[in-house]
Amino acid sequence: MLLLDFLLDNARMLDKLLHDRQDGKSDEDGERIDKCDDILRKPSAKPEQFWDALRDKCKEVGGEWADNHNRIWAFGPQGAGSCLLIDARKPKALAS
Repeated sequence: MLLLDFLLDNARMLDKLLHDRQDGKSDEDGERIDKCDDILRKPSAKPEQFWDALRDKCKEVGGEWADNHNRIWAFGPQGAGSCLLIDARKPKALAS
């Protein structure tokens, strides 16, 4: 499964996770199947496993994606889609 498929399959859950984080709530409703443009999508990860699954998916895709899981700033559109805003800045050297 490609990274895009993973994000599309888990978009509803990601939206819920991000909103719950902002609201300070926790609900593990990630099993619902969503219909989007005649395509049925079932989450491929449980809510508590999403961030680890995203990291593993990035490593599986490899190349420039291998270490980008921790550089994602935002998902879009509307905060939970398959478009990613990645922090591409080079790390600053640590002051001695």
